[in-house]
Amino acid sequence: MMNKQFNEAELYLLKNWRDAALLEESMNAVRKEYANILDEVLKTVCEENEGCTPVNRINAASGYVGITKKSWLSSDSRYPSGLWIDCIAVDILASEDEEAPDAAVWIEPPRDSGLDLKEATNRFYKEAKQRLSKDELARVKPDDDRTSAAVWYYLPEPRHKLLEMLQTDEAREFKDCMIGHFELLSRFIPILDEIFQTSGQKRT
Repeated sequence: MMNKQFNEAELYLLKNWRDAALLEESMNAVRKEYANILDEVLKTVCEENEGCTPVNRINAASGYVGITKKSWLSSDSRYPSGLWIDCIAVDILASEDEEAPDAAVWIEPPRDSGLDLKEATNRFYKEAKQRLSKDELARVKPDDDRTSAAVWYYLPEPRHKLLEMLQTDEAREFKDCMIGHFELLSRFIPILDEIFQTSGQKRT
């Protein structure tokens, strides 16, 4: 008789539950160690950029890491304005169906900040033309809507390559790769400081 409660994959798990449970435990251990690796990356980046604090939002369903400053106004403290690498969870790297990882300078200030988001995006892109190489600039895209402003780019490293980097030399190549992207993004820190300083002056 056909089992209508479970599909074929679920039936397989039921028949091999003990082995599946051990595999799940190992996968969670990998996720935890991966989060620790990204903590190391963020610590290094913050040490190189005075006043910045790390934000690690890595989990199985999504994943983004970044740095922010208290002076960079944000409408939601859970998703503060800052420099970000998104779609970087190990589950996403292991799937070709998910959105590719990207890096961004992104702000979402409170509505009463007085910031012109279109102007902020234009400023980001103008500075990108001055601060980035020709190859770097070719990847960058401006983006703004009613609540946020950003410039961003897809990471040039394919997901399978990032996974390979994690598996050798204590993930040194992966760490250096992530730090390198944050070093590129950190060229915009003076612009973020200036934008929010100007906004603060307008509000007082």
